[in-house]
Amino acid sequence: MAVVASSRSAPIAPVQPSLAGRVPLLLMVASLVAYLVAPGVQLSDSKYSMLLSESILLHHTTVLSANYRIPKPAFGPGHYPIDVSEANTYQLTEVPGGTTYFYPHGSSILSIPFVALMHLAGISASTPDQRWNLFGEIVLQKVLAAILTATLVALIDATAMLVLKPLESAVVAIAAAFGSQLLSTASRGMWSETWQAFILGWVVYLLLRSKVRDEAPQTVLMASLLAWTYFVRPLSAISIAAVTVYFFLNYRDRFTTYAITGLVWLAAFIAYSLLVFDSYLPGYYLRYTPGGGGVLPGLRGVLINPSRGLLVFVPAVLFICYLVIRYWRSIPYRELAILASTIIILHTFAIATYEEWWGGLCYGARLYLDVLPWFVLLAILGLAAVANTRVGRLGRIEIAAAILLVLIGVAANAPAMMAHSALR
Repeated sequence: MAVVASSRSAPIAPVQPSLAGRVPLLLMVASLVAYLVAPGVQLSDSKYSMLLSESILLHHTTVLSANYRIPKPAFGPGHYPIDVSEANTYQLTEVPGGTTYFYPHGSSILSIPFVALMHLAGISASTPDQRWNLFGEIVLQKVLAAILTATLVALIDATAMLVLKPLESAVVAIAAAFGSQLLSTASRGMWSETWQAFILGWVVYLLLRSKVRDEAPQTVLMASLLAWTYFVRPLSAISIAAVTVYFFLNYRDRFTTYAITGLVWLAAFIAYSLLVFDSYLPGYYLRYTPGGGGVLPGLRGVLINPSRGLLVFVPAVLFICYLVIRYWRSIPYRELAILASTIIILHTFAIATYEEWWGGLCYGARLYLDVLPWFVLLAILGLAAVANTRVGRLGRIEIAAAILLVLIGVAANAPAMMAHSALR
């Protein structure tokens, strides 16, 4: 097969519909069981997030203290305790009317349907006497996080099958499910990144599908998904800005609809913030402060720090970078590879210059979960590029290196899956 030098690959034979539907489902079920059986739970920043969902559902208010017996914030907003077992309420903040959840409310709002179903089943984030129920919060977070992450694994497989063979697609999905932050962070609790990664997974799927089918993405849906990534996590602004530029350059005839949809959602977000926080933006969205140590110490921290470094916990990204660089001339849909690479680079510098680059009370490279779907996209395009070369497959040394790096990632991320004490 001739080397493909253009940004578009040759037409790819479609996978049989029965197989395309069956494999992602099997992967979702397998990963869901693994995530649910694993005892590790991370309840730090997300503490009280399910109680907020319940408050909105049952009492139609975000002011938790109006209906629940919760303590006043013991520290300033966003204060991190020295020890994970320290009794604290840093997840709460004072607003006009009382006390509410400090971290982004988007995850709590999106979780309302699930919380409603679990409430009917008798599982609640509050007790009958209107106290916060730690056990109920843990159950709600663990189950929902597992469902969202397992569904994302299936979505990764479906995305890969747009351009790869079923076996290669399954390998990508399994590597992401057990050798990345999906195992150590997203599936362990309702971090803001859990919903963010899930939504970005759909964005990546729609972008690649539009290229494979040579059609424009669903404009309103795309803009809405991107808007909600911001509602659940402000760092999503990087992905939103980059995708917006990409959309303008590639689908200019639909850009007006895209922009109007985004502005409508932005107006809704500002209105919500004014109503709840009496500010155009919630306090958490205004927290970014550059670190005083400079860029290089931050880069060392986010890339090679033994407790937070991306290359330590997800070394498979080295192989992804190798694929993209080594097979760049053959890579299909090159503009998507440029988009993903740009987002990853900008995100890296954003977290490296943040004074709290270490990511708070977490395990592993949590702050890179924001861009995991973009790394997955690069992996998919890189493997598709290999198929477009004359040889058409990876060499034995390449395969051995990839397997080794993925296994290291599994071993590095597994402790968070097995024990809550990994947070210490």
